Amino acid sequence: MGLNRRSWLKITTVGIGMLITGGGLAWFNRNRITKLQSSDIESYLRQNFSYLLLDVSEQDFEKFYQSFTEHHGQIPRLQWHLFRGRDRTKFDRTMDELATTFLLSTDFFLNGADENKKVRYITLYHPYASPCWNPISTAAAQNQVSTGQA
Repeated sequence: MGLNRRSWLKITTVGIGMLITGGGLAWFNRNRITKLQSSDIESYLRQNFSYLLLDVSEQDFEKFYQSFTEHHGQIPRLQWHLFRGRDRTKFDRTMDELATTFLLSTDFFLNGADENKKVRYITLYHPYASPCWNPISTAAAQNQVSTGQA
């Protein structure tokens, strides 16, 4: 019993339908597939700073994500075929910048970089967007005042 014309048409029709459905889903979800979302950033930062007591809500992560992407652009998702080489290095640098910016955007340094205190999100650290906000110099100034070196 070989493959007759009707069986071949059914298999071909189902295959084409699956291709069209898959292509349509990929087209409508293209930004979600190619760009990191706020939830991805939240899970990355929570994992990266698991040693800290993060007291940051989902809304605060969303605000940070919106502000970060407004000033730095969308963060592309690392695709499986770009997992090595120059694109991997660029992705790693972007994620390092994201983590550094997040930590500077919290009160971590204002609390003297104490890992035992709760860390809260304040505002996006961006020297050109808010030039007066420098948590490291503020923390250093507070330390000098408390030790009497000022």
